[in-house]
Amino acid sequence: MKAPKVKTPTFGKILGELMKKHNTKQQDLADSIGVYQGNISNWLHDNSAPGYFSIIKLCKYFNVTADYLLDIDDKKQ
Repeated sequence: MKAPKVKTPTFGKILGELMKKHNTKQQDLADSIGVYQGNISNWLHDNSAPGYFSIIKLCKYFNVTADYLLDIDDKKQ
């Protein structure tokens, strides 16, 4: 018997929810963490993933843990 598939949120969905909650525009986030707006767009659409240093900056910006941002744990802090 196969275990049921559990749909987990993608990185882009989690990032999008955080941006919506904090009323953050792509360009504002990009400027704050030192990347191009196109990077943010690609992350939101799951076309690419941020690197180590960008993940750290995103966690600090949104005040969440890396585990939360990467959907390893649902605790924000």
